[in-house]
Amino acid sequence: MIPAPPDGASLCPKGTCNFQSQEGCATAQSCSPHYNATSDKVEPTCSPTGTLTKGQKCTGTTATCARGMVCADGVCAKVCCGGDYTACDPGESCFRHSTQFMTASGSVIDYNEGLGTCAPVGDCALLDPDSCAADPKHPVCRIVDATGAVACVQNGDRKLGEACDGEHQCGRGEHCAGYMKADGSTSLATTCVRLCRYGSCNSKPGCPDGEGPCVHFLRDPEGIGECTAGWKGPGQEVDVPGDAGLTDASPTGSP
Repeated sequence: MIPAPPDGASLCPKGTCNFQSQEGCATAQSCSPHYNATSDKVEPTCSPTGTLTKGQKCTGTTATCARGMVCADGVCAKVCCGGDYTACDPGESCFRHSTQFMTASGSVIDYNEGLGTCAPVGDCALLDPDSCAADPKHPVCRIVDATGAVACVQNGDRKLGEACDGEHQCGRGEHCAGYMKADGSTSLATTCVRLCRYGSCNSKPGCPDGEGPCVHFLRDPEGIGECTAGWKGPGQEVDVPGDAGLTDASPTGSP
């Protein structure tokens, strides 16, 4: 089964208001990141609601965007927290993260405490290495949530077989995946695995020797699988009685 989405509102940075639910602010206000010079921190604060809508160009100050939006990469985007894709409009998901914040003076400070923004999905092809070539800031097509949505994102710093997580992602044609053992015991750590074409014999790209069969999980888009070493699920004979191989369970790590 596809796991339940994260409870985004509970994962937002704590403050006087909530970025995702907008709780704590009057209807004429919007919960926005605010730089507190006294504490030298960015805090959720109620600010006057702007007039710019989703996708319109903005100046970098959150007050210019409408309620529930922030200015990210020069355009107004809907706020979400903790990867909660249900907070986004159809055709979008919560996979962009606000890692830096521009103050009114123009200085930039680090900020990455669960605040994210919704961005379009379904605009690239996982197995095409040039699918995101037109977007130099986001050159890699990747699965971005548990529903199998794909989008152009930043390149990762982890290679095939290396440990990965939400902050340390994989490169082109790979996915950060973890699996439960078939006996329901401890899960295996998330690592970068190769993506493959799934659905017909001799599909290419396939899985090289030693990387296991091409297995389609619920988190994968149609026609896409993952090279899964040690797989003992459907399509593979369990050759040792009681052997606890890998099972088709929900991923344990971030997409």
